[in-house]
Amino acid sequence: LTNKFKDFVQNIENRNPQKLETIFITKADEIRYFTEEMEVNQAKLVIGLRAGMNDANDDYFAYRVMTDIFGGGPYSRLFLNVREKMSLCYYCGARLVREKGIILIQSGIEEENYEKAVNEIFNQLDIMKNGEFTDEDFNSSIIALSDAFKGVEDSPVAVCNFYSSQDFDEEIVSGLEFAEKISQVTREQVIEVAKKVSIDSVYLLKGEGAENE
Repeated sequence: LTNKFKDFVQNIENRNPQKLETIFITKADEIRYFTEEMEVNQAKLVIGLRAGMNDANDDYFAYRVMTDIFGGGPYSRLFLNVREKMSLCYYCGARLVREKGIILIQSGIEEENYEKAVNEIFNQLDIMKNGEFTDEDFNSSIIALSDAFKGVEDSPVAVCNFYSSQDFDEEIVSGLEFAEKISQVTREQVIEVAKKVSIDSVYLLKGEGAENE
């Protein structure tokens, strides 16, 4: 399937692709805080992290597992602790943007829980850095990510989304190859990349009006 995709793209006439260059900022010097107001019933919290990546392929698979343990599925630290255990948010998840070397944490919260939610998210990041996540956390992520990549070719939509996401990569990798690379990630590698992560920005969108002041 990968070869067919390559052949299809290479046979398109009048192609003049340009390579995109992205400047990666590996570390945040300080945490910046932003607040905006809008007519919303639920406050939105977004935290931006610098992953510490030098390019899109820099320890990518270790970062992918780390981000998943931290804020991926229902087995993640953010879901189980910030949402379920402490009830500080309606949802809370993290997403790695490899093309920019950043991690975005998005959450829906009650405004009065803002400080508690931010502090607990920071605490969960420290847990990742200190390697205090459990073996169950690690194994759940490896299994979930591997299964997801193995299932890429189960539907046409999944195939299109997966391979189109590699449009600007120098090498196209199949879902099975992704799954294999994920399965090779070690706990030590996850801790190592977590230690490179730094907090850049904290953004709060809150409801406007006297009751929110």
